[in-house]
Amino acid sequence: MIKKILFLCMMLMILLMPKGPVEAAGITAYEKFISPAYWTEHNADGDKVVLNAAGVEAFNKKIIAASPTVYDMAAYPKTLSGKTVATYVNTHTDLSDELYREGKLVSDNYKNILRSQTNAAAIPAEVTVRYGVTVRRANLRNLPTGEGLFFYAGDRNFDALQETALDPGEAVAILHTSTNG
Repeated sequence: MIKKILFLCMMLMILLMPKGPVEAAGITAYEKFISPAYWTEHNADGDKVVLNAAGVEAFNKKIIAASPTVYDMAAYPKTLSGKTVATYVNTHTDLSDELYREGKLVSDNYKNILRSQTNAAAIPAEVTVRYGVTVRRANLRNLPTGEGLFFYAGDRNFDALQETALDPGEAVAILHTSTNG
C-alpha cells in the first residue's frame, strides 16, 4: 500500500513539473541551472572549506550510524552468518502485491520463478564476504531480473524492483549470487 502511495506521489510530482524544454539530459527543466556561471555567481562562500578531514570523518560516521543501509567498508566483517545473508536475500519486494510486466498482470508462477532465482537455498551457514568495484553503472535490483515490474499496467517509469544504482568506481561487498548470475 505504501509503495502505491509513493507511486501516486511521484506521478503527481511529474504532473506538476514545469512544462517546456528539458535540459541537461533530464536532470533539470531550468536552463540556467546547467550553466557553471550560475553556480559561481550564487556561491557566496567561494572556495571556503566547509569541513576539514576530521569534520568529514565525523559526518560520515553520523551517516553510517543513522542509516541501516550504509556501511563502513573498511570495518565490514569478513564473514556473515548464512541466516543474515538469507534475510537480506529474502527481504525483497512484497510479491503479494499485484504487479504488472509489459502491461499484463504477473502470474504467481512467474513470482515463484523470481523467488527461486534468488538461490536462497544455496546460502551456506557462514558466508565469506567478497569485495569488488563497479566498472560501469550498475542497477541495484531487489530480485534477480532485469525486467521491470510495475504497480500499474500502464506504468513504464517506476519499476518496483529498482532500488537504486551505483556509479563506476563504487566499492561493493558481494554476499551471494543468484541462479542466473
